[in-house]
Amino acid sequence: MKFKQILSAFAVSILLLALVAGTALAAWGFAFPINVVDTSAAARNYVPVLTGITGESLVSSGYMTATGTDTNMQTGSTNVPYMLSTTQIATVVPILGAGSQAGLNLYTGYSPVQTDFSIITGSTGYVTTADAVPLEPGDDFDIEFSGYVDTSDDGEWNKLIYKKDAFVVYISADGEITAGIIDTTTTSSVDIVPNAVGAYTNITSVAGASTHWEAVDDPPDTPDDATTRVYTTSSSQLKDAYNLESLTPPCSIEGLASVAVYFRAATTNASKVDRIQPFLRLGTDETTGTAVKPTDTNNVYITKSEVLTRPGGGDWAWSDFAALQVAIGLKTQDASSTISCTQAYVRVTYNSGNTFTKSVTATGVSSGVHTVKAYADGTYLGIIVDEGEAGEVSDTIALGGASVTDNANDWVWVDNDVMPYATYIKMTVSDVELVHYQPTGMITATRLPDRDVNGGTADSGSTTTLVDAVLTQADDYWIDVELEIVTTTDGLAPQGEIATVTDFDDGTDTLTFDALTAAIGTGDTYELRNDGVITWGENSDMTVTMGSVASYESTEAGGGEQDEISYEVPSPNIPSGWFAGGTVDTLPFYENFLDVSTETGIPVKTMYVFMIFSVAMAMGFGTFIVFKPMIFGFVVTLVVLWVGSSMGIIPGWVIFSLIVVGFGIIYMRRNI
Repeated sequence: MKFKQILSAFAVSILLLALVAGTALAAWGFAFPINVVDTSAAARNYVPVLTGITGESLVSSGYMTATGTDTNMQTGSTNVPYMLSTTQIATVVPILGAGSQAGLNLYTGYSPVQTDFSIITGSTGYVTTADAVPLEPGDDFDIEFSGYVDTSDDGEWNKLIYKKDAFVVYISADGEITAGIIDTTTTSSVDIVPNAVGAYTNITSVAGASTHWEAVDDPPDTPDDATTRVYTTSSSQLKDAYNLESLTPPCSIEGLASVAVYFRAATTNASKVDRIQPFLRLGTDETTGTAVKPTDTNNVYITKSEVLTRPGGGDWAWSDFAALQVAIGLKTQDASSTISCTQAYVRVTYNSGNTFTKSVTATGVSSGVHTVKAYADGTYLGIIVDEGEAGEVSDTIALGGASVTDNANDWVWVDNDVMPYATYIKMTVSDVELVHYQPTGMITATRLPDRDVNGGTADSGSTTTLVDAVLTQADDYWIDVELEIVTTTDGLAPQGEIATVTDFDDGTDTLTFDALTAAIGTGDTYELRNDGVITWGENSDMTVTMGSVASYESTEAGGGEQDEISYEVPSPNIPSGWFAGGTVDTLPFYENFLDVSTETGIPVKTMYVFMIFSVAMAMGFGTFIVFKPMIFGFVVTLVVLWVGSSMGIIPGWVIFSLIVVGFGIIYMRRNI
């Protein structure tokens, strides 16, 4: 009788361990408290936060799995969007009052596992997709994204989707989202003339004015020619630099088309090789124009111009024009002629960026979580917000032959000044989905993987070519798409290497690309993707601090001394996997369990826990019945549970606890 009671106690112990393990695994292993304090003067909703924690540090310290799917982010008991990268963990604060603070908890060792993550890049951050031939939308495309959209108009050109000089989706007014095919054929210009002395004054003489800059500041349409001018007979170039009047930005900087120097000059001896040369100066950097002959007729003033690039290189910013100077260099062939300049100014040419050949606008859209789709079907351009829902808003216009311009500019997504997080981004061209950004786990650094993968198995190849008869697209179709060699038949290089496609020959089904470290062989598998690249933004008007890490055994998640970002993850003082198991999304029956979990709310991992304990008990008791000694059944039970632990189903403390209970019962049995 006592033996049966002990045996019953053993069975009950196993069931209790299963119950405790199942409950624990439905919760979390560790909590990382994050405190966000507003330093602005205004309340904000869905504020992006870069925590300063790196996913790589959490993995290497044993707090979470390599995929990061055993995590969750909450404020209180409410889940909030978040994103994991090996170099950054980002999230959003749903409500952040002026001068107030908000608390978040990043949980690791969490169950149930995550299947999707948001896209969050921080304030002023964004995602870029390199231009590629398949991504030219033409007049047949669907571009769809979902997430929180701030539809308030702050006077800036707040873009949700943008391909410069081609296509844009942006906030056009309070409560309005506009999609437009950008018109690059209509341009405007603004002229800025000298208003003060510049960095140097070296030209020999001035006539008709008290200063050199006043001699060349004539309005563009009314030059006074010989009335006021600077001049020289020097056969060595002499230069003047002139400060320019202020410029009010006429549009967003993306609309800037060119910056040109206009100059008007004459010579007294057109047969001589006299020269005038334009310059732009920014700080100590100068862009040098071409030295040209001023005129072919003596004493006749002619206006010439040249487009120059930004001094120092890089892209123009409107702030550059506050310090921009124009400079002119004069020289003669010899002292027998005099060269004069009577006018110099800068002309800034631009298209507004939001001047469209065709556009559509969804109105009455309040700030909040929305799904936005912009599309063209060859006949109409359209926009739909929250399609199929009660608040659906849409607009269409006939294309009339209009099409998105094919150019080399990249796609830019989710400007986080208006979209703090995106749930997903999708792009379809000619009924083929080519882009799908929606992370399923932790991403590597700034690389946002494309879930729409084209690929196959190589028929043959080299270090720079891949041949596959399945590739039947049009000539040059795959140019600029990224190629990754997923597997090789021998598991060696170039497995895992990535290159950009530079050519596609439809006649031979051959991809050409930047050189890999080894040749592609027959049977190697590959993928063609349009991965995105994240440019991290910043934390705007806030401070972010981290609290002490709490384990599941201690619920003091908000306590402890706080450390300023960046955050160095401490090492856990327990073995990896002791409290938290791994992910189960690759195990058998996962899809079946997931369906049940969706219907019942029971975490998938909990189902696996009870499954492994049921198998362990059945095999343990079966062994005991067949072979009699209890130790045999006990060992078999432990082996099955150890297999479950190695698969990430149960944590290590369960096996340790069972060993203690089991040996205690065996000891009691031998002393009956």
